[in-house]
Parts: sequence; C-alpha cells; structure tokens
Amino acid sequence: MIEYTNALNETWWFEWDTSRLLTKAIAPDGSEWGIPMMSAVI
Repeated sequence: MIEYTNALNETWWFEWDTSRLLTKAIAPDGSEWGIPMMSAVI
C-alpha cells in the first residue's frame, strides 16, 4: 500500500488489487474508490 499526502495535507492510500485490475484508493474521509489500472496515473 502506498501513502500519499497532497498539498492540502490530506493523506490518501493506494492499494493495487491485481485480481480485479483495480487500484483501490482510500480517501482522507475514509471512502474507498476503485480506479481501473489503465487510467491510474500517479
């Protein structure tokens, strides 16, 4: 899992789900987002 803190001092977490080819992003408010790997650019 990758921790990323942006300029607003919000911490996001990114986790790759290879079984579904998704990147799971966990937002600072605790919500989870599924991002298709093809469109995930970090």
